Amino acid sequence: MVTREGVVAMGCASRQQGQQGQQGQPGRQSDGPQACRQDWRELGALPGVVRSVQPVQPVALALAADAAGFRQLRRLGLFALDDFARYLRRTERQLRAMAAEGVQVHLRVLEAADYADFCRVRGLPLGEPATRVAYAADPELAGEPFVYRGEELAELLPQLVDDHLARVRISVARQLLLAAPGPPGGPARYAAVLCEALLAGVGEGCHEFALRVAEPDGTEQLTAQAQACVERGRRFLADREAQALRATLAAALAVRWPGELLVRSARRHGRPRAGGWTVRGWAVVGGRLVPLEADAVRAELARLPSRGPAAGPVRVRAGFALPEPSEPPGSPSPGSPEPLGRPRSPSAPPSPPSPERSTGRSSGPGVGR
Repeated sequence: MVTREGVVAMGCASRQQGQQGQQGQPGRQSDGPQACRQDWRELGALPGVVRSVQPVQPVALALAADAAGFRQLRRLGLFALDDFARYLRRTERQLRAMAAEGVQVHLRVLEAADYADFCRVRGLPLGEPATRVAYAADPELAGEPFVYRGEELAELLPQLVDDHLARVRISVARQLLLAAPGPPGGPARYAAVLCEALLAGVGEGCHEFALRVAEPDGTEQLTAQAQACVERGRRFLADREAQALRATLAAALAVRWPGELLVRSARRHGRPRAGGWTVRGWAVVGGRLVPLEADAVRAELARLPSRGPAAGPVRVRAGFALPEPSEPPGSPSPGSPEPLGRPRSPSAPPSPPSPERSTGRSSGPGVGR
């Protein structure tokens, strides 16, 4: 079960499911999954021959991503091992063995509080292996599964945590969107139009988007971050982060929570020191994105925790006009409002964007940090 608390509390745990192999058909030499894949290749090549072939089924597992989460889950009775390092080594051996057999493994994070809530709501025993399997395959966690491809766990766990956070953000945003008055399709389409207009407006280079919205009384806050690069007209996006950003923005527009969106851009790929950074901002107000004046963007940046010295010069610019809710996708926005000063919104700064999955982020102005 995905809860809003799962966005904040990030412990994790593992669920282990038995390996599933598949033998070839009778009368032929079988090498398990390889024979099964060969059957699928032959099926389209032999007209008139009908075979009953069942591919290897995926396995759902969840991993403990840090020692603190591992200890919390041990208190719930999930693990016999008492050492996190030994647990990781054993889990990696099991994952590699399943991958070698051609079994596709879908990974997710198991967070102690969320797992306990999942069991409480469904009346399931905490320590049962079947309960952990059910949690691993929980359909309420949005998005395509995170597939294990033979990586070392030390390298994989930060990526898995980032991916899981994005999936939780998507799930929470969808819950808000469905609870909002009116059909959810309108805000979702408008959020997609806004993201497209933002990416077109910032142009060539690498860009970081940091969104924060909160209930008017400040009791609840949603954040999302995404990265995108545009080079010679080609776009490179972190798909899961982009989905989480669009979903969170759509939910904020639907429920009309106020907030801010800051965009940090570097014109030179991987070389911010050469060209510096440009920071723009928009206020989330009344179900729209309204451009902020440069002074208001500076004020937002000043509220953020410092990330150290900026890599290259930092230029602060006003946000540009974006399409209004009534405009179809791709239409110009001549009637869009003029840039605003500092928006009326809660004082908490945006949450930091999670690290890039393959490489660390370059240092720079503190957008989202």
